[in-house]
Amino acid sequence: MKKRSVILLLSFVVMFLWILTSCGEVSPAIPSAPVPTNQFDNPKIVQIYDLADRREGDSLLPFLSDSDPFIRSKAAMVFGSVQDPHALPQLQALLLDRSADVVTAAAWAIGQIGDSTAAPALLKALESNQGETQGTIGEALGKAGTTADIAAAIGFARKQPSANPAAMQAVYRAGLRKRVPAEAQAFALDMLTETDATAQLYGAAFLGRVADSGPIQDPQRLLDPLRKMANADARQLLVRACARCADSSCTRYLQGLVTNMQEDPLVRANGFRSSGGVHPLVEQGLTAVQGAEEQVAVAAAEYLETAYKGSTPELLQVARKTNAWRPRAILLKTAMRQSKGAETATVTHYIDTLMVRASLYEQAALYSALGQSPAEHERLITLAKSQQPVLSTYAFEAYLAYYPKSIANNRPVIQSIMQVMQTGEPGLVAMGAEHIAAAEIGFLAQITRTEFLDSALNKLHLPEDIEAYNAVLKAIAKVRAQPYEAHTLGFQHPIDWDLVRGIPSGQRAEIVTSRGKIVLQLHVEDAPGTVANFVKLVQDGFYNGKKIHRVVPSFVAQGGCPRGDGWGSTPETIRSEWAQLHYEPGAVGMASAGKDTESCQWFITHCSVPHLDGRYTIFASVVTGMEVVQLLEIGDEIQSISLPGLSS
Repeated sequence: MKKRSVILLLSFVVMFLWILTSCGEVSPAIPSAPVPTNQFDNPKIVQIYDLADRREGDSLLPFLSDSDPFIRSKAAMVFGSVQDPHALPQLQALLLDRSADVVTAAAWAIGQIGDSTAAPALLKALESNQGETQGTIGEALGKAGTTADIAAAIGFARKQPSANPAAMQAVYRAGLRKRVPAEAQAFALDMLTETDATAQLYGAAFLGRVADSGPIQDPQRLLDPLRKMANADARQLLVRACARCADSSCTRYLQGLVTNMQEDPLVRANGFRSSGGVHPLVEQGLTAVQGAEEQVAVAAAEYLETAYKGSTPELLQVARKTNAWRPRAILLKTAMRQSKGAETATVTHYIDTLMVRASLYEQAALYSALGQSPAEHERLITLAKSQQPVLSTYAFEAYLAYYPKSIANNRPVIQSIMQVMQTGEPGLVAMGAEHIAAAEIGFLAQITRTEFLDSALNKLHLPEDIEAYNAVLKAIAKVRAQPYEAHTLGFQHPIDWDLVRGIPSGQRAEIVTSRGKIVLQLHVEDAPGTVANFVKLVQDGFYNGKKIHRVVPSFVAQGGCPRGDGWGSTPETIRSEWAQLHYEPGAVGMASAGKDTESCQWFITHCSVPHLDGRYTIFASVVTGMEVVQLLEIGDEIQSISLPGLSS
């Protein structure tokens, strides 16, 4: 009887709970706290980044001793952009911090400041850290240390091979500063056979870019890794080292490489660049310019521009068979430069025939070819004064390229420069001023009146024309034998923190181009001001219809210029934000004319270009669409950019 009662009671309890649940009468669960959109829900972090944006280094110093290691690391990291040497004592002390993140951030900032007095502390830290932290310390040492300091880092790595990647990073960064110890090349060659990808990449970058390391005496130490290296990104860096290998085995390797259609196009393009006037690749170049891979064709045409010594009719025949307009225009420039008499007339006639159906950027490129004939210079100056941004800029550039900066007794050139600079167009003003600033005494002696420089300066607008403005200041200083002092832009565009707080840390941007779609991930936590500026421009539709105006094979594709000629900007500039990010394939960086002059132009890297690290703000990276990035060419359209899920 009791057993049955218990069963009935349990059944009643179960049924009662079921009814309550079904009727929704059970108390709801306590909601969890909302997930922050990004780190800027923390007022302290906002304060740190805002002070950094205002370049108020003294006000940032107390954050370096905050009890929270997260705050210390963020404060240290922003000093990489502020670059205030007054912070060095505290930053060096943070190299002993218990938090690896703090040590890493402090090392990054010290490297960005680049003061050699910090080298002893960096060397000690190099020996007591590991992994990514040690690598950042190595880079900082390379940016700040002396040649002897770099030699010491190599010596340490020889005893402690786990430090090889960090030491190689130090060697590479120092090499960019022309601080190359005698043992650097041998160390870099050793790194090519390292299993560590970082050591291998930076070894390749050093050998491919730092010419001060001297000629490569043993070609097999270069060629064997080139043949075995599976990473095309490292190989495209390393192949350029063939320019310093005069051995015939390097010539044969390059000749086979640039014709190998199975090879990565970026590697083939850099294969032509690696000739260095040492390796004959003319036959291969004449074939490659006619190929379907435009980056390879452009690189081949640029090689032929200096290496081709054959007949003009042959080159003209190849140009007629070249389908892509950009390599064809470079070939025609080469043909025009070496042509004479009737040949010049034939090349000019073909160029004029192409002009009739050419796109805007092809016309502009053809002006570079016409610039090789003095008979066409009056036409170019007329075009330059027409003030159509793309055509006038290219026409004036083609005109100036013909005349060396040492010419004397040529008043018409001076008069032309003066006339074009009076248009007030920033690109034209900048190019004319740069030509004058780089000129020799014989050229400068012909400038008897300098008021035209003051007039050109007054026609520019700050902050958007800062690059042209400083070019004119430099020209004025040169002509008047005065010291040059660049104009710097003060704080004038605060970050919209309300906008920043609404951008998720994983926010994406979809760029639709005439070649296809590219998807980016925005790095709001690393570059909040830059991302906010980009988002605002996107929401305003600023980029819709803009062009890709610059493409350098195996380097970058650049767009976002409102003028289309690379000299355009917006009325507001923003600050540089140099976080510890690296220019790997698909990194998206801001173009600038120097620190704190960024505006609206951005570029996407084709491959690793580590020499840009810490010099140009990285604010995004490609998630999908790298195959589209590799196809982009000058004149391609940015049809639209959208921000999925982000309300405007």
